[in-house]
Amino acid sequence: MASRPWTLADIPDEVRAGGSLFEPENAVVGGNNQISSCPDSFGTAPLTQANSGNQIYRGDRLGYPSFVWPDTISNRFMTASVGPLVWMMFVAQWKTGTEAVFSNNSGLAVGSTGNPSRVFGSSGTPNLWGNVASSWAQQASINARPYTAKVLPLPMSMVEVRNASPFPSPMRLGYAGSSATAWNGPMWLVLGLCIEPTEDLLARIQGYVAWQFGLQADLPPDHAYRDAPPMVVDALPIDAIGSAVLSAQAGGRAAVSLGARGGSRLRFGAGGRSKTGIGARAALSVGIKPVGNAGVSLVAGGGAKARSLAGGMAGMGIAARARAMAQLLSSGFALVTGAPQPPRRGATTVQSKTRTRGPDGILRTRGPNGRTFTRKT
Repeated sequence: MASRPWTLADIPDEVRAGGSLFEPENAVVGGNNQISSCPDSFGTAPLTQANSGNQIYRGDRLGYPSFVWPDTISNRFMTASVGPLVWMMFVAQWKTGTEAVFSNNSGLAVGSTGNPSRVFGSSGTPNLWGNVASSWAQQASINARPYTAKVLPLPMSMVEVRNASPFPSPMRLGYAGSSATAWNGPMWLVLGLCIEPTEDLLARIQGYVAWQFGLQADLPPDHAYRDAPPMVVDALPIDAIGSAVLSAQAGGRAAVSLGARGGSRLRFGAGGRSKTGIGARAALSVGIKPVGNAGVSLVAGGGAKARSLAGGMAGMGIAARARAMAQLLSSGFALVTGAPQPPRRGATTVQSKTRTRGPDGILRTRGPNGRTFTRKT
């Protein structure tokens, strides 16, 4: 297992399907830095604008590649045949970011067919246009805050809008649907999904985008990713009839090993002194079954956190066990290689000694030198 930063590419396929992601660094730029097209990072359909008089610009604002509209009235926009979007996020700024009201109707986006289809700022107010008959979204969430009609002043921010009714395609980005209603200022990212994200996924998207553009301090104080960006643990695939092996070692002595072959054992050993009274490095066994009929035993010794995590793995599904293993490994284990050596049936392995109780009640202990000691109890 290994952890890495979570990205928008980690949005599940079924949620990403039909959605769109437009990133200005990918734009096709001609003379005067005007954009003729921009590919969709999700592969649905590109943004295009063949008419140079309506093309927006490619710039670098606040240190990030950006789509740029003039800070004056214009008819500049780009068009894309998007999927049936029900949720959208724009990383955008209105003019300089300090203006208190919209000086003109200024569009984030408008659908080319049908109503409601418009998302734009209402002239003379700090609010989104509120006409329910024509406005696809009358409220927005700014930087993961509660939805509200008031969106200005708008320095660089995450702007989320949503509607259970799909946004009518094709979409005109940065336009309100009539003459001289283009957006004023930069946009750094445009993301749309055909399925509204779950609470957990939404938090990850917000966290990733906030950290990408330095907006993490603007997230709510209790946001899951205000203090650190989202991460993901890539789990090792486990095949019950394969022979994949995962081993880990803690403190240079105790080992964690996983064998995926049928009938193999998942063994956790931990160095340090035992409190069970059966030896300085005694172990706790918990039986679990990961897949099919693969017999698995879990041995966890050492600290209480390791024992708790290991014990909690019993009865878990594969995904849940993978998460639990990730927590266990992150609490002090480091990944190494090596194949496990499962104990014999009926035997308890305590480091290099093997103890077996026979039908006569005699406890026999075989040491690493092959000598056997017996004790009747």
